[in-house]
Amino acid sequence: MQDQQRFPGLSPEYLRDFLTISFHSFWAQFGWMGVVAPPRLYLAWGGLMLVAAAGLVLNRRRLIEPTWRLLLGTLAAAVLAFVGYNLAFEQLQGRYLFPALTPIAILLVAGWAAWLPARTQATGLLLVAGLLVALNAYALLRVLALGFAPTG
Repeated sequence: MQDQQRFPGLSPEYLRDFLTISFHSFWAQFGWMGVVAPPRLYLAWGGLMLVAAAGLVLNRRRLIEPTWRLLLGTLAAAVLAFVGYNLAFEQLQGRYLFPALTPIAILLVAGWAAWLPARTQATGLLLVAGLLVALNAYALLRVLALGFAPTG
């Protein structure tokens, strides 16, 4: 690990880069971090995450149940490992949070569901899933494919 860039020390710039690059690369940043999605895609993913987070806050009493505490603990362990590694080496890649994909997905769905009446939750969540499929298809076809298209 001699060639890995070391943690440069905490600064506003490092914190900004840590949050931005980690978020971007969790959702869509390809090709050795050189193929970045348009800002509007990150805004859409971020907006969906904020809606889910607000839904979790609205329904926070549920989060004290043992099952939810286990999910939150798993997510916290992955985030702490990610942050801890980045305090030694600068490796701002959201893919290192992929071990927590299951708790992240469950918490996102629970947050979105909190906004919907019980009778419309299935339909509402299918609509959100459809939106995510559309965003990801766009990222695949218009970002990833173009990022690796032959030039010249």
